[in-house]
Amino acid sequence: MHKIERNHCSNKKDFPYICSVSDFKSIYQKALSSAKSESGLPESINDLRIKDLNGDALSTDQITALTNYELFKKNLLESVSEEDKFQECVKKLSVISNFTSWKDFV
Repeated sequence: MHKIERNHCSNKKDFPYICSVSDFKSIYQKALSSAKSESGLPESINDLRIKDLNGDALSTDQITALTNYELFKKNLLESVSEEDKFQECVKKLSVISNFTSWKDFV
């Protein structure tokens, strides 16, 4: 299993996409659209997690996507102060990790 680096997001200017929660709504809407699509689901963050847990080799881009998603999730959850909003974010993050292409996090 790959160790996910969590410390390289110290400068938000270097990683504006993954350090910002402003894109959360649009990413969530994209995930919902993918879930409802009849054309098939994209390979998701959770698919990569399963591959990694099974010992399958991941490409550099796939490892980057996992790292970026974890940073995105961490920053989003740290920005929420109310318990009910936190629970809502956790549910939406689950949808995102299951139905959004991992390539969106490269």
